[in-house]
Amino acid sequence: MTSQPVIVTTGNVNSLTEIVTKRHKNSAEEVQTALKHYADIGKQFVLEKGVFAPSQDEQVNYAASDMKITLKVFLSEFSPKEIQSAVSSFLAFHSVTSVSQLIVSFPYLIAEDLSDEEWLGEVLNVWAIMESLVDEGVVHTLGVADLDVDRMKLLTDNVKKYRPSINHYSIDGCCAVASELSDFAKQHDIQLLTHNDCRSLAFPETLKSLVSTIVGQNLDAHHDGWASRYTIWVRSRSVLAEKGFFVQFKL
Repeated sequence: MTSQPVIVTTGNVNSLTEIVTKRHKNSAEEVQTALKHYADIGKQFVLEKGVFAPSQDEQVNYAASDMKITLKVFLSEFSPKEIQSAVSSFLAFHSVTSVSQLIVSFPYLIAEDLSDEEWLGEVLNVWAIMESLVDEGVVHTLGVADLDVDRMKLLTDNVKKYRPSINHYSIDGCCAVASELSDFAKQHDIQLLTHNDCRSLAFPETLKSLVSTIVGQNLDAHHDGWASRYTIWVRSRSVLAEKGFFVQFKL
């Protein structure tokens, strides 16, 4: 049993017939379908650049200026280290130097139990690392996911350098974004983009069993860490070239 975190990627799920021909309720279900497919066909993942993957050839074959890369990170806790791990794992594995957009989904169940003051303190601690990635040229634009208007205002008013320019928002259970949030976004030049992700990308225990099989390691003592979803658009062709997921399991 390994004492190190285990990071697994689905690779480009757009290349899997099992994914593109099936309607999935959300991203968590999509991840499970992809990994179950690999387990069912007896695929053994290989360790490449610190990530277990179905293939060693995952380099992006497009000019950097022609790519729009969005990386959405689902945190399991308010941890700057999780941001750093998720971003560095993606960059190293795909042999790229930057992402266009970094969107963070803060741990929803933890956030619900925090006062606004407590929440802001936790968020700003993570946000400082995200701002440093912008300063380093690793990330170009910062965004958040599923913040209501009150917490969107809190964050926007208190960041030191770079305000969020995207709110990745779920309208699950309703048909439109709340007017107050929409008005605030317009006033502060924030894009509201809808999604079908879970608010916390949590997985059933059965996923850990699947991953144990395909990576050849016992993960019984591990639990869910961060997860991420990436998309790569080719600007000149307006084509979604790649979409995939990374999942971390940690002790």
